[in-house]
Amino acid sequence: MSGPEAVARAVSEQLKDSKPLLAAFMGGPTVKGAKDILSKESIPNYHYPERAISAMEAMVRYGQW
Repeated sequence: MSGPEAVARAVSEQLKDSKPLLAAFMGGPTVKGAKDILSKESIPNYHYPERAISAMEAMVRYGQW
């Protein structure tokens, strides 16, 4: 597996202009650095993928409304 910080950096650099962008980095303290990188770029991170999906679904519903 790649290092979570390297993945977070790559995602934020390549996709920060693509909105909306949500992340789900799991792993507790082992991904703190990655979460900090995402936070600096205003990319929300969820503890579980299901929560990220729920947030995206809410955004889609709001857009349809």
